[in-house]
Amino acid sequence: MKRGSVEEWIKASEMRGFGHAFEKSYTREVVAASTGHHRVVGVRFETDGKAEEKVEGSKLLVRKEGQTVPLEATLEVKTRVRHRPLGFEDVVSQLWVSQTPKLVRAYYTRGVFEVPEVEEVADKVKRWEEQNQKDLRMLAALVGKIRDVVKEKGGRATVKYESGADKLVFLKLDGKKMLPESLYAKWEGSEH
Repeated sequence: MKRGSVEEWIKASEMRGFGHAFEKSYTREVVAASTGHHRVVGVRFETDGKAEEKVEGSKLLVRKEGQTVPLEATLEVKTRVRHRPLGFEDVVSQLWVSQTPKLVRAYYTRGVFEVPEVEEVADKVKRWEEQNQKDLRMLAALVGKIRDVVKEKGGRATVKYESGADKLVFLKLDGKKMLPESLYAKWEGSEH
């Protein structure tokens, strides 16, 4: 299949869902060999120089590529078989959390996609937010309680919802922290 083509035939034996395959076919790869497009928390710091000799350290390699994309240009892609239309209510909470202003609903029949349209949904998401203030306040309170429990567990925990018991379970984590202490310190001082 040619890059940029929006039509691809997938055999029944290859059926694993179309979401990622559609995104790969329908969108351009801006950063070569990237695994996806993600929002990343930036950490700014300064050093005065770089040692010429080889030093032992992390195998992590950081490369700056791509470009900054304004939030207004971001979109969420959802694929669905044509006879099961995707309702806005099925995705609005995800759009609200990510503050994504555009939605692409890509429908297919027997593995063939229709040409999708980009929908401007920011106003609909805002209305949903206004209509769900009570639930969103309850969510904010729950997140605050989760943060308090995690602090009690030493700042590192996994939160798991057990549907059978209808409860949240907190498990303490051991090991290295994922981010620098300076970033955690910023969150410790904030009352969100």
